[in-house]
This record gives sequence, structure tokens and C-alpha cells, in this order.
Amino acid sequence: MMVSAAWAQQPRGIKVERDDFFREIVNKLPSPRTVYYDQTITGSYQVTKLDTLRGLPDAAKAQNLDLRGAILIGPYGPTNLVYVYAFFAEKTGIRVNQLTMAQARFTYKSTGTMTRAQYDTFFNNMIKTNVLRSGLPDDESKYETLFARWSNGALETYYGSSITPPPGSNVNEYGKLLNRLLVSLAKTYPLKKGPTTR
Repeated sequence: MMVSAAWAQQPRGIKVERDDFFREIVNKLPSPRTVYYDQTITGSYQVTKLDTLRGLPDAAKAQNLDLRGAILIGPYGPTNLVYVYAFFAEKTGIRVNQLTMAQARFTYKSTGTMTRAQYDTFFNNMIKTNVLRSGLPDDESKYETLFARWSNGALETYYGSSITPPPGSNVNEYGKLLNRLLVSLAKTYPLKKGPTTR
């Protein structure tokens, strides 16, 4: 009875506001509301790469975080997949927060750290694959990836597609670099709770 009453008090779905989306990016841990956000609710914020690029610096500043880079992928595919990697300078290196959305919900979060040298090497190696080109395009629908790097107040941007890459690009290396980054991070959401959890 108590369990049923507690469940009945839980929200079935909460509209995703723009600020909610950015808070999920800049915070490595989920909030108590993360599981309830539903982008299909009328009026919910619809993610775009260019708006994320515009809003992320202010969201980081509001949390006193030193934003250094971002990787924005999607939305694409039948589940409208969105991947966001945000890189923040800390005293001992670079903090990486990763966020995944699928089927209109936050489905995965992870975090980790790297040295500043590793961060520079990662970004430089990604650009060397030639999958990405410098600048910002006018039409988001023609590419799925946007890279951004802030250095001494200056912003560098790169965009491209590993689905329809330019001739001469090294898509295999591009994919390996992204995959190595993802598996180096520790999952923070969802986490199973119970006696078997380590």
C-alpha cells in the first residue's frame, strides 16, 4: 500500500525546459527529476546543436564552471539520438561530462577526467581525421556533429558527418577516438540500486 501511494505521487512525465537540458549537461550527476523528463510533452525544449552551442557557455558560467570544449552529436535516427560531451577545466585537469538522450528522454550520463595534454591531443587528433571542417554551416540537417573549443576567450568550431564523410577522411580513426573517450568515463545514470551494487 505504501509503495503504491508513493508511486502515485511520482510525476509520470515532466516537460523539458531549456534550462533543464543545460543543467543536465553541466552536472555530472542526475537530478531527482532526470528520470521524469519527457521531451514529447507539449512545449518541451527541442534540442538543436546550434542552440546548445549558444546556451552552454551561460549554463557553465551559472555553475562557476570553466567551459573548454563541447561535442554535440544528433539528433538523428528513428530514436532522435543526442549525445553531448562537455569539457570543463579543473585544477588538476579537464572534467568530461557526457549526456545521452533517446526517445525523448535522458537515458545515460557519465563523467571522467583527463589531463590538459590528453584533452589537447584528443581534439587535435579528431580534427586530423578530416571528418570535420572548420566553421558553422547554415543548415543543421546536413551534418550530425558539431565540435567547439574555447581557448583564451576565442571559439573554434568544426562540423561534419561520419555518415556522409568527405573524401579522404579517416572515419575509422574518428570512431575509435570517440569510442575510447566514451568507455573511459564512469556511468552516473542510470545506476542500479540494491544489495548487488558495488
